[in-house]
Amino acid sequence: PIGLLTGGDDEASSSGSDNQPAAQTRGDSNIAVQTRGQAIIARQAGKPQLFVTATNLRPSGDRSAYQVWLYNSDTERKSLGAQVTDAQGNLQAGAPLPSDYRNYKFIDVTNTAVDGQNLQTGRSVLRGLIQLRNKPVTRGTGENRVTLLGQIELLPLPGSG
Repeated sequence: PIGLLTGGDDEASSSGSDNQPAAQTRGDSNIAVQTRGQAIIARQAGKPQLFVTATNLRPSGDRSAYQVWLYNSDTERKSLGAQVTDAQGNLQAGAPLPSDYRNYKFIDVTNTAVDGQNLQTGRSVLRGLIQLRNKPVTRGTGENRVTLLGQIELLPLPGSG
């Protein structure tokens, strides 16, 4: 649905990757200088959902993942789940949004240590301000009908890692 909502073009995305500069890391940071992400808030089948993509993250290991949050502060946040990256550090995650998602200001992505069934949240590596569209965009019909409610840029935080 992300390509459908944002007008992604497979041909455009598959060409030109050789022209992009290589990612560089900042000092001892866990994130690359070019780490970026995007969050899409969409409504499908009457239910709001969140889709997150990010590139150039430190690849997940056997004991790490990235957790996505609705976030106001370290004491006021709600987990939407955790996901691992591929070997290149690309993250793709999706989750249904709770009915109170509008009470949060940010989408936050944290580095998370995994020990069996336990997760230990680390520092935030990406964050974006939740801003919903004044005029949502709807595409498709019937079961394939999707409404884009918001598109959020996720950026590295100073000192994140």
